[in-house]
Amino acid sequence: MRATAHVISNDPRALQYSPPFQPLKSQIVELMAQRGVECTEREIFLTAGAQQGLSLLTRLLLNQGGTILTEELTYTGFQQAVQPLQPKILTVPTDIETGMDVNAVEDLLAAGERPALIYAVTNGHNPVGVSMSANTRTSSFRSTS
Repeated sequence: MRATAHVISNDPRALQYSPPFQPLKSQIVELMAQRGVECTEREIFLTAGAQQGLSLLTRLLLNQGGTILTEELTYTGFQQAVQPLQPKILTVPTDIETGMDVNAVEDLLAAGERPALIYAVTNGHNPVGVSMSANTRTSSFRSTS
């Protein structure tokens, strides 16, 4: 609450649509360095929210009628973002305790499917709320090329 009050009192335009807030990009560079990722402010692209990010990424990665892979239970905002591109949608089961069925993903890839993107929510899955284990995240898909 204090941080919000501080930002608004020091910059009354802080909540308005405008070019990206430069100090935020600097903070992201520092945060990424702490995580072992080297980047510059020019390499950071800020969006107005997750939905805009999804929309931009799908248009970047997916051609009209291309193939995507997602879970049976998935965020409706993602479905809305890809819908204009009329993709072929491959689905795998969603386990309400572990999230995406990564074995089903591996089976599809082993069978020759090559989706333009795989949409997976590893933390705070929407709509289920499950988080994928760290072990599943790091061990999955390694043998697939």
